[in-house]
Amino acid sequence: MRRYSCKIWMLLIVLLCGICCEAFAVGVKNVRRRSPLLESKRGGDKQENAEKEQEFKYFFYEAMLTFDADHFDESLALLLHCEDIKPDDAATAYYLGIIYGGLNNEERMFHYFDKAYRLCPREYWYSYAVQHYKVGTDADKKKAVAALKEEIKSQSDNSHAAQVLQQIYINEYKIKDALAMQDVIDRIDGVDMSGAIRRYRLNTMLGRSAQAYNAINNYLKQDPYDYYMQVFLGDALLQQGNTKQAFEQYQKIEQSFPENPYLALSLSNYYGAVGNADKAAEYEMKAIENEQISVDYKLGVLHDYQWLQAIDSMYFLALNSLKQQYPLDENVLKHLVDFYLAKDENESAETLLWTMLDINPENSSTWQSLLSIYQTDTTITPDDYKSFTHKAIKHQPEVQQWYYIMSSLQMMEGSQDSALYYCQEGLKQPDGTDLHYKIALIIQIADIYIVRQEYDSAFDYYEKALQYNPENVYVLNNYAYTLALYGSDLRKAEKMSQRTIKSEPNNPTYLDTYAWILHLQGQTTLARFYMQQAWDNSPEKNDEELVQHYQEIFK
Repeated sequence: MRRYSCKIWMLLIVLLCGICCEAFAVGVKNVRRRSPLLESKRGGDKQENAEKEQEFKYFFYEAMLTFDADHFDESLALLLHCEDIKPDDAATAYYLGIIYGGLNNEERMFHYFDKAYRLCPREYWYSYAVQHYKVGTDADKKKAVAALKEEIKSQSDNSHAAQVLQQIYINEYKIKDALAMQDVIDRIDGVDMSGAIRRYRLNTMLGRSAQAYNAINNYLKQDPYDYYMQVFLGDALLQQGNTKQAFEQYQKIEQSFPENPYLALSLSNYYGAVGNADKAAEYEMKAIENEQISVDYKLGVLHDYQWLQAIDSMYFLALNSLKQQYPLDENVLKHLVDFYLAKDENESAETLLWTMLDINPENSSTWQSLLSIYQTDTTITPDDYKSFTHKAIKHQPEVQQWYYIMSSLQMMEGSQDSALYYCQEGLKQPDGTDLHYKIALIIQIADIYIVRQEYDSAFDYYEKALQYNPENVYVLNNYAYTLALYGSDLRKAEKMSQRTIKSEPNNPTYLDTYAWILHLQGQTTLARFYMQQAWDNSPEKNDEELVQHYQEIFK
């Protein structure tokens, strides 16, 4: 064995240690790059985050579906779960704020609107500011104003925030601040008609007449062909009582822009203000005949302006003019129908209503207007009424009212089978929000069975009617009286009848029923007491059944 000196050994040890250390360092680097354990952990984190994001998106989508369907309890539960998955999501906080606001939980509402605003102020400044100002304390209102100012400062193109802040200033009667906001709005959006009108009104509120009129004139320099703003200046002068200046403005418009469609209405107002009703009606008629004005605007004129309405012949001419211009417009025809009805010209109204149904046979309002005529016009025969109701059923088969009317008409003719058929057909239709006619059809069937002397079947249908409305006094009275006469349960009849007189203590029919049931049970003293009340409350003492009961009980 060869021996080495200490120095040589030391050198070998150093060299070996250096090699080992380098190898160890390389190995560590390789471990960091290639360790399956670490790679698995990192991949697992990514996968877990992706799964959470996917879960969040799924539940948020479901929350929005239930929110849009007004199922707010479900939406609330889903959004709270979304918050658990992703606590810093601004949209989740926003919708939670809306729901808690709807539940009148202001504390939670503010919490979530604040959170949404904190997480994403650019997106949720509006809900934060509006809710804090609308339902908050004075401190909350200051927060709202501060948030709006910050939004306007940070987003110099957000005119909406400036408009909201302007409205707040107007509400607080800070008119100068509101005018300052108008400067901001005009800078962003440019000067438009609505802005010019706002500037005019704000200056008027400050008593600055010159600045107010300048706001309109400056706008007209920019857009001299704006017909509405041309007359607005004259209208403003007229409103201030400056009739002479207003008329001068209208004359300028008439000379320079005779085609202005709004001028006729303004002149109608002017002549009305100076007491010339004939001229006012004349210019109102010109506006009605002007083809450049929309039909809705013209109908508004007829409704709001009184000069034509004061002269029947002129008003009728105006309506006929509209009818000729818009022969298929249902609103125009309805105005003419109302005119005929006000003059008791039912035949003309009926003819026009049938024309409207030719245009739109599904219009429920038109059918109801025709029904009113058929119910009140004594010249209409039962056959006419039946023919009308047949047509109504054809075009509105889902409306239970028509089946009830047809059943009643058949009952009047003694056609019990037909009456029963229409009741049963009516009950096949889907229930609407108003159960009035469904109950009426059930009662009608019960009444038909009474006529047929099929009392058990009548009792069954009275029970069905009471399931929908246990306090229906008509049903309770008829059921109690029929049960007393043809049933075997006088105690049940008495209890039902007692409920009717409790509800309507002065109704002679219900008092008579109760007295008769007491009489059948041998309770003579009470029977006479209630019979006397029925007699005293009856306006006419010629009801055959009432007289018979009175004589029987007091004999």
